[in-house]
Amino acid sequence: DGASSSASTGDSPVLIAKENIAAGAQLNADMFRSATFATSDVIANPITSADAIVGLTAKTDIIKGQQLSQNWIVQGTEEDNRTDTVSFRLQPGQRGVAIGVTDETIVGGHVQPGDRVDVVVSIKERALNGVASGDQEYLRIHTVLQSIEVVAVADFSVQGVTALDADGNLILPTEEQSLDRRPEDPKPISASTAVLAITPEQVQELMLQDQLGDITLSLRAYGDEEVRQLQDIVVPIYDN
Repeated sequence: DGASSSASTGDSPVLIAKENIAAGAQLNADMFRSATFATSDVIANPITSADAIVGLTAKTDIIKGQQLSQNWIVQGTEEDNRTDTVSFRLQPGQRGVAIGVTDETIVGGHVQPGDRVDVVVSIKERALNGVASGDQEYLRIHTVLQSIEVVAVADFSVQGVTALDADGNLILPTEEQSLDRRPEDPKPISASTAVLAITPEQVQELMLQDQLGDITLSLRAYGDEEVRQLQDIVVPIYDN
């Protein structure tokens, strides 16, 4: 996400990574070079000066050629033993919530940490606009959340929405496995869990909707953070 093989023609400067940088790495000026882009091609909250990042830490993987955003770095050191946990990648006030997904509900496994997604739920119901409809069933498609950052993906299963502990680890009955997708691994992830960074209020809404229907993640284009007013789609379900 945010990778560019070469700079576009433009006059907006931004730092881009010279090589792959792993989450938790302490940053220095030699890791980046300056490039100019058209304003419309610049990432949100760009960093333009190498002096501004010296001593800070990457909170997510940064791939070679990727523009550097303020959203992806935090105060921290390599000695901080929590720099490789999910909690390190959350902004103040955010919560990490893990959702059980399949390849079909996570864009064929192409969602990566740092991507933004919309969260959509499909619900079967027996009422249309609040009016009972007898035996007739309807399918409602509702967009629950928009422009939500994915902070981790995993290849083990959880049922529905799962919380994280204080250290940013999934609360699971089984042994924890790696949540990270490193930039040197180009293959799509056969993921069964996605961890989203959301507010406490959004956690409540997501957990409610997860109980009502099936959750799907819709991958957003790079740089697209627009939130739109969307109407639910409701269609009748007929037996074949």
